[in-house]
Amino acid sequence: MLTGTIKKSGTSVITKEEFTILQRTANRIIKEISKEIMQGSIEIKPIYDFKTKRTSCKNCTYSGICGFNNRLNSYAYIGNRTKDIIMEELKEEKSNDI
Repeated sequence: MLTGTIKKSGTSVITKEEFTILQRTANRIIKEISKEIMQGSIEIKPIYDFKTKRTSCKNCTYSGICGFNNRLNSYAYIGNRTKDIIMEELKEEKSNDI
């Protein structure tokens, strides 16, 4: 098993506890999405980032077959929240699951 830290410009970005929370959240989301796909729900809903005003469509290699149309479909919007706010929300989710 690999170990290490996540760093940005020589400073620690997240703690080991925060990394564990992110890892569990990612695994939960992957399971939820997998279950939806297996049940036949394949929604076209790319990401739109309010902060950068960019969509995930910009670099997508599947745009030719995807069929996303911003007049017919909607984006999954990402708000302008800080890392601290997001981590606090995930910690609260974790404590509510117990």
